[in-house]
Amino acid sequence: VARKDSIFATTSRELQETLFLKHPFRLDALGTEETLARIRRTDLETCFRRFLSPDNMVIAVFGDIDKSHIKQELEQRFGVLAPKDVRLRTVHEDMPVETRLRELDMPKEQALVMYGFQGPLIQGDERYAMEVAVNVLSSSLGGRMFKRIREELGKAYALSGGFTPGVDAGMTVFYVLTTNENVPKVRSLLEEELQKMAAEPVSDQELSDAKAYLKSTEAMGLEKVSSQAAVSALDELLGLGYRDYQAYNEKIDAVTPERVREVVRHYLDVGHGAVVVTRSLLKDSGAKN
Repeated sequence: VARKDSIFATTSRELQETLFLKHPFRLDALGTEETLARIRRTDLETCFRRFLSPDNMVIAVFGDIDKSHIKQELEQRFGVLAPKDVRLRTVHEDMPVETRLRELDMPKEQALVMYGFQGPLIQGDERYAMEVAVNVLSSSLGGRMFKRIREELGKAYALSGGFTPGVDAGMTVFYVLTTNENVPKVRSLLEEELQKMAAEPVSDQELSDAKAYLKSTEAMGLEKVSSQAAVSALDELLGLGYRDYQAYNEKIDAVTPERVREVVRHYLDVGHGAVVVTRSLLKDSGAKN
């Protein structure tokens, strides 16, 4: 119920279903009332038996440990599992051939404009260039969208962007919380900034600031051993190697202005993405920010 009442959750869900028509990215990871109601104990048991296999498992143990003791403990607990060939399905979906637009109405004081694009995969170095591009565009510490929209519209809008890479698809999202009357202007400004970034390389200062922010954020996210264990296990499971995260700074530093422009031109073309606009049903929404 709370998620249905959230303008952000509602718009995000609509964007996923608009940008992806067959890929699992279109689905709500938490499920819906209808799908959750249909789940039975037998479904859980079937899923458990299908995927729980040594061939589909990575165990990460981090911290001050006795390696020999931990190894023996793990062998006792998991050694009884029989090997099983687990086949995981991948799905390819082409980018939209034209802009997909959806419009919603909600009884909220604000309006929300959200753009979505397919993005790079988790394999390869394009993902790092996309991280830099998203930061240059949407960072609250002087990102292009942040400065342009606030300078032109003069109100304290909430805006941001994010990139989620996957094994067979990626997704990049930008959003701006605004007012009904400023929806057209916000869309125009955001699209102009995307087009500028595709036409000209980012400045050395923008590149340097974005890299510094991303590396510091990555370091803070890995301060706990539990975080290190989680990312190491996942990277190993996805075929990146359990030490992949240790090369993050090096790969971010290797991103060039031209590489940023390439990923923007390829992935962040408004003619091949999705836009969801959620407007306020309240009469005085245009006067509030």
